Amino acid sequence: MIEQGYSVGYAIHDGWWLDTGKKDDVLLANQLVLDEKATRIIPEDVELKSSRVEGRVSVSAGAKVTNSLIRGPAVIGRDVVIEDSYVSLFTSIGPDVAIRESRVENGIIMEGSRIERIELDGCLIGRRVSINGKKENVRLRASLGDYSVLEVQ
Repeated sequence: MIEQGYSVGYAIHDGWWLDTGKKDDVLLANQLVLDEKATRIIPEDVELKSSRVEGRVSVSAGAKVTNSLIRGPAVIGRDVVIEDSYVSLFTSIGPDVAIRESRVENGIIMEGSRIERIELDGCLIGRRVSINGKKENVRLRASLGDYSVLEVQ
């Protein structure tokens, strides 16, 4: 970089730092950030029907939560639909995600994903992923890349 004329410098970092090259490291970073930064925010346009939100949970505009429990720290993106589900500690859900008849703990679900009838624990779910458990007591602890489709028969 120096040979190409770029300025190179350094700084001493006093905070924590993680190398997030693996799923478990990304989930740990998510936990640390949520533990430090999560606050309780529930805008007026969020629909909560027969549901509870406990602790430091930030719910974005347009979310609809029906017959569900959300426990923080957690972040719920805009236009998320959560029905008949349990979302718990250290979970981050991106925009336009739908979660139905499922349980999600310690996970990251990226935008546009559809999660149905499954238990996710320690999962990193990419963009526009479709997961359909199709039966009771299916538990997943894994990573799924963008546009993946998983159907458990």
